[in-house]
Amino acid sequence: MVSIKDIARHTGFGVSTVSAVLSNKANRLGIKQATCEKITAAAVELGYRRNDIAAQMQSGRSKTLIQFLPDFHGDYLSRSALMTNIAALRLGYTTREIVFSRNSDFHALVNSAIEQRPAAFFAWNIQGPRLEILQKDSRRYHIPLALLDIDSGDAEVRVLTDDLHGIRQAVDYLYELGHRRIVHVTDTLKAHYAKFRFNAYDRCMKEKGLVLEKSLCYHDYLTFNPEKLVQYVRMLASLPEPPTAVTCGSDYIALKLMMLFPRFGLRIPEDISLIGFGGLPLARVTVPMLTTIDQSLDRLGANAAETMIRFLNGESVPERILLPTTLTIAQTTTKPKTGE
Repeated sequence: MVSIKDIARHTGFGVSTVSAVLSNKANRLGIKQATCEKITAAAVELGYRRNDIAAQMQSGRSKTLIQFLPDFHGDYLSRSALMTNIAALRLGYTTREIVFSRNSDFHALVNSAIEQRPAAFFAWNIQGPRLEILQKDSRRYHIPLALLDIDSGDAEVRVLTDDLHGIRQAVDYLYELGHRRIVHVTDTLKAHYAKFRFNAYDRCMKEKGLVLEKSLCYHDYLTFNPEKLVQYVRMLASLPEPPTAVTCGSDYIALKLMMLFPRFGLRIPEDISLIGFGGLPLARVTVPMLTTIDQSLDRLGANAAETMIRFLNGESVPERILLPTTLTIAQTTTKPKTGE
C-alpha cells in the first residue's frame, strides 16, 4: 500500500507538506499551488488510496500520545517521558506509557495501542524488529510517529541529541588537558546509541591525529556479562602504561567503571580520567562527582511533544531535530600524571 512517506520520497517534499496537501490544509498553511499539483500528481501516479480504517480513526482520534518505553530504560528515560507528559498537558493532550520487556509480545502491545485511537506514537530508543512493527502499523493506520534519541527509520518527527558533538566535546577537553591515550568503553555495538558513539569516538580521535587503540576499547553486553567488564579493567590495570583517559557511551557505564577502577589500583582522576555521557541525576551525587556530557534529556521529551502537537495541528515541522549537548566538568578529569 502506498503511503504518504512514499509520496514524500517520490516528490522530494517533507512528509508534513505531503500530509497537509492530501488533507486539504495547503491553503491554510500557505503551500504553493505548484507544490500541491506535484504532490497530487504523484499520489495519482503511485496509486495512493487513503486507508478506510485509518480515515475512520482520524475522525475519531483521541488527544492521547502513547509512549513506548523499554523496561530497562531506568532514570535515562523516566525524566524525559515525564517532560513529554508535562509539555503535552500544557498543550491540551495527555500521554500514556506502554512499558515493554525483551520478552513482550510487542505486536500485541501495538495492536492494543491502536484500538485506543491515539493521536500519535512516541518510540523511545526502539530499534530492530520492534521499530519495524511500529513503523508499519503507524503507516497503515496513519498514526504519526515520533522517534526519540534514535536516528534511524522514517517518522514524522525525530528528536535526538547531537552525539557526535558530545563525543567531540569529551575528546577535545581531554586533549586540552594533555591526554593522548584515550579509550572508549560502551555497550554492545548492536545497540544503536553505542555504535554511533563509538564511531563518533573513532572519528574524533582521527581528527586529532591520535592513535586509536581499538584493542584497549570495550564494547560488549554490560548487563549480561558483568564479569567481562571486570576482566577488562583488570587488563587495563596490568598494562605497563595504561591509557590515561576513558570516554564512556553512557553515565551508567562510567559509574560501573568508577566502582571497578579503585579495586585494581587505578585512582580517579589521578591515574585515569573519566567522562560519562547523559547527564543523569545520579552522576551528580558520586564521589568524586562525574564529568559528563549532558544530553538535556528534559528538552528531548518536551521538544518531541511540542513538535508532534504542532504537526497534529497541521503546521509544517522539521522531520529531524538535533539538540545540543553540554560538557559538564566535575571531579573525574584532570591532567595526566606524565603531562604527555
